[in-house]
Amino acid sequence: MRITIFTTILLLLALMTSCEKNIANEDNGKGATPSSGNTEIDSNSKDKALTIAEAKEVMEGAQICVKGYIVASTQQSINNICFEEPFVGSTAIVLSSKRVTGDKNQEFTTDEVFPICLTDASKGIRESFNLERNPQYWNSYVYIIGSREKYMNMPGLKKVQSIEVDPDHVPDADETDDNNDDSGNNDDSGNDNPTPDDDNSGEGGNNQGDNSGSEGGNSGSEGDTSGETIPNEDESNASSVLTVAEAKVADDNTIITVQGYIVASTSYDITLYTHFTEPFVESAAIVLADKPFDSIKEPKDQYDLDCYSDLFPVCLTETSSKQLRATINLKDHPEMQNRLIQICGKKTDYLGTPTLRVKGLKNIKKDSFKFIDPQ
Repeated sequence: MRITIFTTILLLLALMTSCEKNIANEDNGKGATPSSGNTEIDSNSKDKALTIAEAKEVMEGAQICVKGYIVASTQQSINNICFEEPFVGSTAIVLSSKRVTGDKNQEFTTDEVFPICLTDASKGIRESFNLERNPQYWNSYVYIIGSREKYMNMPGLKKVQSIEVDPDHVPDADETDDNNDDSGNNDDSGNDNPTPDDDNSGEGGNNQGDNSGSEGGNSGSEGDTSGETIPNEDESNASSVLTVAEAKVADDNTIITVQGYIVASTSYDITLYTHFTEPFVESAAIVLADKPFDSIKEPKDQYDLDCYSDLFPVCLTETSSKQLRATINLKDHPEMQNRLIQICGKKTDYLGTPTLRVKGLKNIKKDSFKFIDPQ
């Protein structure tokens, strides 16, 4: 009899413990306090994170880390975008490289926004980051890892694995205007031509950009007068022209001028997306080398494709005018391959290798480049 009573008590205790565990698991599964660790992203991924413009250029299916501001919510269509409270839609958020300023005249084009699907995200992310329930994340700077896919009939991100908010992010001066840098605005100058994308931009100054290549192969027909004149920089090596080999070992975060042959196109990661032959499917960056590409030989027989020690990417997605990217990207202008060019920008570590990032820099009033070889 005693054994029966003792056994019954043990069974009751076991059932009570099992019920408590099930209730606890059910509560945690609602997403209010995600326990999956999906809000932490390693520093290496953040260092290589793409801007909105760069992410749009990556091929579909690629795993990427993108950075930007959560500026809106939307659902079903990008046309339902909501930039202010009350936010409607818990299925998607929208990133941009510029913040919402509150200015009634501020506009966002479809080129400036990047929809993020939350319905197929890792556990807890949808509930934790949709603006409808979490308006505190509006205008927050974030890093997001997911799969670059077509979403809402435009480039976007699906299958989100991780989102991390960066509360310490310090906005650049252009993040309230146009960090996609296709606006044609010039930095720190009130004297530049206000419409640098016009065919005659620069005529009021030093005839800069008169012949800079919007006609493709004819852009270098007058030798080094094509493109924009490279300015002298007191705080950099911009006034002395470096070879690709010299540029590769130049100090990071310095403004330099490099001369080399346009030999390939690339984007995101030079080890994965570099193309030496047509069709060039990337327009986000070009690759320079100290020697031209020989189409008869294999790329591996001409360049160091293990360490890329003799190849130097030039990022085109952050330029302060449309002119440079429109002129020299190989996707639209394959005839630019093997053109000899001088180009000025900031040396940094990007795309998995030392890279030149050409954007609206503080000490460069315009994107500066010129072709050396007349055609």
